[in-house]
Amino acid sequence: MELDSADIEYTDVLFLILDLLVQMSDEYGIEFDSGLIQSIHDYWKQDIDLINHKVSEKLQILEGDINGTVGLKGILSVMARLKGVIKNSSESRKQIRQHIEPGSSELVNKIQEVIEIISEESEKRGNKRTPFIILDGLDKIPLVQAKKIFRENGARFSSLKVHLIVTFPISLTYSAEYGDILTWFPNPSKLPMIKLRKWEKDHYAQEYQEGMDSMKQIVEKRADLDLFDGGVLEELIQKTGGYIRDLFRCISTAALRASMRQASSISMEDAAMALNSLESDLNGRYYDAAIPVMRKIYRGEKYVTVSEEMTKLLQIGAVLEYNGERWCDLHPLVEKWLIEHGKME
Repeated sequence: MELDSADIEYTDVLFLILDLLVQMSDEYGIEFDSGLIQSIHDYWKQDIDLINHKVSEKLQILEGDINGTVGLKGILSVMARLKGVIKNSSESRKQIRQHIEPGSSELVNKIQEVIEIISEESEKRGNKRTPFIILDGLDKIPLVQAKKIFRENGARFSSLKVHLIVTFPISLTYSAEYGDILTWFPNPSKLPMIKLRKWEKDHYAQEYQEGMDSMKQIVEKRADLDLFDGGVLEELIQKTGGYIRDLFRCISTAALRASMRQASSISMEDAAMALNSLESDLNGRYYDAAIPVMRKIYRGEKYVTVSEEMTKLLQIGAVLEYNGERWCDLHPLVEKWLIEHGKME
């Protein structure tokens, strides 16, 4: 995602959707009428005027692009530079949001106009009428922001006449607001962790080699497996519990350490250092009050319950939910720490 996932509002997502649609139009040679181009031009010029005195050098360039370049190219140039301001300047980002927020319906209307033009032109060309947009990366945003985007402003997105696929934090599915979110985003596909072993009733049935192989394939699409010493990748996969984000965090940390010692591959020691860092982080995310719940999971109550404490543990990654039949387990590094510190007795 091109925006700052740590600080994002629904207005930023609307901006991104418009930007993607304009890019799509330019790529396929779809022309806008002069009235719509002028309308979009005027809409963003208000933001430029609003914050001109704050980031004058950047916005003088923006003004030049608006006045010097016409058509879709001009709009694309302006939006690209505004996107840079939104991403890199927190003060300007706040001011732009303050302008968009009261008139967000106007922005939605402009998006609808662009969608209609694309739809009509696609139909004329014998293609499917409805544009298709994928917004990846919204699963990484903070839970509070996710609730604002998907629950409080979900209607704005569901009103758009596009096929829209978005990712969202899995922790949303454990929140009380999830039922409301389904009103605007029906039929979600939930992608839990990849299980590395099976749980049957009251015991682990067997190691799940298919899960290990799937994780290796995911890594192999992004890295040469020869970069890992023997057994290192398997160790990282096992200790991160089938959680792809934790796995890649550890790979990145281990690779950086290997690079610093000018090694050509990631050693077991590199992996151990990365896992120790993740273990320290994970076990600093919960309070002692959560330990009784984790003790129950450790002793065999591996079903997902609807409780505030369980929801928090799932949200912070201390407890992981697995695919197939719905069950959960402690993150391996959380389980390791709790056992070593006598918390599971």
